[in-house]
Amino acid sequence: MQGTIRRCPGANLIQIKAAHSRECNRSGMDIQLDLRDLPPPEPMVRILDALELLQPGQGLEAMTPYRPLPLLPMLEKLGYAWQLEDTASGHARLLIRHRDDDRAPR
Repeated sequence: MQGTIRRCPGANLIQIKAAHSRECNRSGMDIQLDLRDLPPPEPMVRILDALELLQPGQGLEAMTPYRPLPLLPMLEKLGYAWQLEDTASGHARLLIRHRDDDRAPR
């Protein structure tokens, strides 16, 4: 399944979508990934690919079909801080920032 990448008008936001359609918002995250319809390990692969686009001061929000537990120690080794939340729909929401970012999850 191919995703789409688009810049949101009037916002410093890049949205990368797999299947679900969401409008751009200004949630404070600069890259949004909606990976809920992808089978493992595709969400983890796409998150790691998107991190290559992440600039200092930017954040990444990924919606995944499950808690991506194997990814978390990899993020720490790569110098990222993360926050993982379960959603009411049974999916997971992962927030990622560079560890030295003032807005990084603690």
